[in-house]
Parts: sequence; structure tokens; C-alpha cells
Amino acid sequence: MSYREVLEVTLGRMESLTAREIEVSRLIARGLSNKQIGEQLKISEQTVKNHTHTIYRKLTVSNRVELTIHVYGNYEKNLTAASAWPRHAKNGGRAGTGSARRHSV
Repeated sequence: MSYREVLEVTLGRMESLTAREIEVSRLIARGLSNKQIGEQLKISEQTVKNHTHTIYRKLTVSNRVELTIHVYGNYEKNLTAASAWPRHAKNGGRAGTGSARRHSV
């Protein structure tokens, strides 16, 4: 199988993740525990575990290290930002970079 074929299969798997699964996988890749992820996303630890299991199944990985390699190796290096991660339309995905303009009356 060529690199391009492997990449296409991998991209297809990643695109199958929901927005929440993408959030959870990014936080796992950053090294957060299930408890920390749950606190940050305001969901239970069990829900984080359920998302993690689904992510592993969809991406055919078996642990956090494989998932982290998958996330950093594929999302950030091989995909364009627009197709890889949910982005905010107004500021091109850069949270907190919007500027409020004051208009004088």
C-alpha cells in the first residue's frame, strides 16, 4: 500500500470522529487524564471513557500513546487546518484573536 493510500484510509477514519471526539482526542494527546478532560468539558469521567473507547475503535488504536501519535502525526502534519479541526469561522480558528471595534456615535 502506498503512502497516499495509507493517508487516505487514515483521513477517512479521522473524518468519522464527531466534534466532541476530536476535542477529547486533542486533550488526550495533550496528556490530560480522563478526570481532567471531564472537568474541562463539563462531562462525567465515564462519558470521557466512552468517548475514548469509541475513538480507539474508529481510529484502530489501542492506547493513549498510539492515539497521540495518530493525532499529531496525521491531523497537524498531513491535513489542512480547515478539514482537520472544527474552526471558528469569524477568526479562522484562532480563538481569542478577534478584536472588538468601537464605533463612535
